[in-house]
Order: sequence, then C-alpha cells, then structure tokens
Amino acid sequence: MGDRGELPEALRLSLAEVQALRERARAVQVPPAVADRLTDLWRAATAAEWRVSDRRWRQAVAMLQVAAAADGRAELAPVDLLLLEPVLAPTPDQQPEVREAILGHLRPATLPEHDLRAQWFLLGMDRVAPTGDDRERMGEGGPWQLRLDRRRRGLDRFLAHHGRAVQLLAADRGAVDDLADRHLWLDRLPGKVLARHIEASRDLAHVLKQAERYRDELSSPAAAAAALVSRLPTASKRMYGHGSVLVLTVEGTATSTGITLAGERETLRRPRSDGLVQPDPETRDVPELTVSAEALLDWLDDRLPTESLAKSLPAWASRNVVTALGSVKRTLDRAIPAPPPLRDP
Repeated sequence: MGDRGELPEALRLSLAEVQALRERARAVQVPPAVADRLTDLWRAATAAEWRVSDRRWRQAVAMLQVAAAADGRAELAPVDLLLLEPVLAPTPDQQPEVREAILGHLRPATLPEHDLRAQWFLLGMDRVAPTGDDRERMGEGGPWQLRLDRRRRGLDRFLAHHGRAVQLLAADRGAVDDLADRHLWLDRLPGKVLARHIEASRDLAHVLKQAERYRDELSSPAAAAAALVSRLPTASKRMYGHGSVLVLTVEGTATSTGITLAGERETLRRPRSDGLVQPDPETRDVPELTVSAEALLDWLDDRLPTESLAKSLPAWASRNVVTALGSVKRTLDRAIPAPPPLRDP
C-alpha cells in the first residue's frame, strides 16, 4: 500500500475505532452452520497435511469475526470462509487446493430438520418424521387398505419436509445473493457457489417428480396394483424360466403383461385387429388371468390363496401358473408398492 501517509485521512481508523471494532468482533457469533463447516475444513486440512496449527485456527476464526464486524454483521456467514484461502494454504501454489476444499464445504442450506433422502428411505417403512401439523404415530401392520392409507399420509409428511427444503434453499440463495452484493471483503462470489444452488434446485425438482409419481401410484387400489406389477424385473433369457406362462391383466388398468416362471415380466406382442402384427408364436397358448386390483392386493396380503386367484384358468396351465405366481409373490413380498428410487445427488 506504500507509506502510511499516502492513505487518505477519511479512510484511517482511529485507535478508538480500532478498539471498538475489536469489541464488536468478539461479540460476532459463529452459528452452527458455519461451525460445522469449520470443523469439516479442519479435518480436510489435517488429512491434506496443510500444517495449520491450533493457534492459527484460532487466529483465522478471529479474523473472520473482525471481517464480519467491519461488515456490520453480528454473525458469520458460510461465504466468509472464502477469506481463509490465503490463511490456510501452506504455500501460495497450494491456494487453489485450499480454495477447492473451501468451495466443497459451501453447500447450500437446503435441508429441513430431517434429511430428505433419509426420509424417502423411511417412507418405505412408514416411519417418516412427523411435521408440525401431523405428529400422530404412524402405526404398523393391518390389512393393505389401512397400510395404503398410512403410506399416503407418510407421503404427505414427506412432501411437507420437501416444501420446507425448498423454502430453505430459496432463503439461502437470497441471503447469499444479498450478502454478495454488499460484502465488504468479497467483490464477487465464485461461480461454483451459485452452481451448487442450481444443482440443489435440480435435485429437489427430481425428488418432487418422484414423489408426485408415487402419489399417483398410491391414489387407488388399481394404481397400486399396476405399480406393483411394473416393479417386477424385466425378463432375461439368461435367467431360469424365460418365456411367458401367464398373461396377467389387472382390471381397470392398462396393465397386461406376460409373466415367466421366474416371476419376471415380458412385454408381449399381441395381434392387432388390422392384422399388421402377428401373434408371438411363443405366447399363442399362454393363458390369461384377469383379476381385480383388490383381489391381487388381497393375494399379496395372504388374504386370498393362489388357487382361488387362478381358479378360472384351465387345468393344463395350473402348474406353471402357480409356479409363476409364487415367484411373483416372493419378488414383490408386499401389497403396497415401494417408493421409486431416487437418483444419486
């Protein structure tokens, strides 16, 4: 900066102002969100052998408090950690490494009280964490009608947590943008900081899409039955029992699929009325079992024996059909469709 005399008088701090800044800095709070990131950075520094002493860590935090106090803030913000790049880097040529580590820990505050992906997993066990409006214990067991209603309520809870995550992300993005506009020590934010918000928004949109799809699958017994059949694995010629021995049709739905002895599903080439598509010779003599959604769910719930489900089929097909249905039952193992998978974040 040159000689002290070159600094304009208006920009100089008096001893009283310096002391006041120090007092304000000591009062600057380190909120949990920043404390967690500092802990993560300390672990990263230890693993990377940056040789940051405990004394320097204390000085680094004190520096951030001074920066926040000079900026007129009462607590640290996650983006303040960007100021640590020259402090933590052992040598100038390692600053990019430190910068990437800091950026890696500037994740948006997108999660509500409960982690969304954990709650999605718990949804399949009817154990979604309660919300402010719904703290009733979910319960266990019962007929499929009761469990289907319970799963719907669990999904409502999950969507409430998702809505909270969307609100948090929007608030976090707004706070980041606002702070970036007026931050005293940062002239602009790295693109990766904003990119993480975009990635988080896309992930929340994907989760919402899967949740809405699941809500449709739980909307009625017919939709649940169709979803269950769609969960069956696709047939592979490498597996036992390739070739459909049964055409399973669920009344009131568009679900009509071939079922192999292994309980896999096959898309059958069915003849058209205009004769343009010929029947598949392998499925020409495959019997068709048409059942109501309620009967299929009762059967999966062990409330209807397999023999009763297949009683309308000819005797010559019963053995293969019973084997195929047994494989289906072992594969599905439940009368309520599981939540569809989420992609990796």
